[in-house]
Amino acid sequence: ITFFAILTFSVVLGDTFSALFKTFGMSVSREVALIGLTLTVLLPLCLMKNLSSLAPFSLAGIIGMLYTAAAMAIRYFDGSYASAESGLAMDVAESLR
Repeated sequence: ITFFAILTFSVVLGDTFSALFKTFGMSVSREVALIGLTLTVLLPLCLMKNLSSLAPFSLAGIIGMLYTAAAMAIRYFDGSYASAESGLAMDVAESLR
């Protein structure tokens, strides 16, 4: 089960980073992004014997998620998401509205 979870996570990271590279004008395929992330990020993490050094990053991730949830709640309650003609909705592609 762990293998399939890591495989799925890797595919999501590959798609995300290939799209991120495109925003900076770099044409990187999903496969190249996936191999690069696997070799430079995931493999060293898998080879660590003691994961206690990752604890601060876990806390940073939790804080980031709380910040995102708070920002979305503020936008929801101030009416930013109320209609297709308001604020943030105009930044979304027409086909996705």
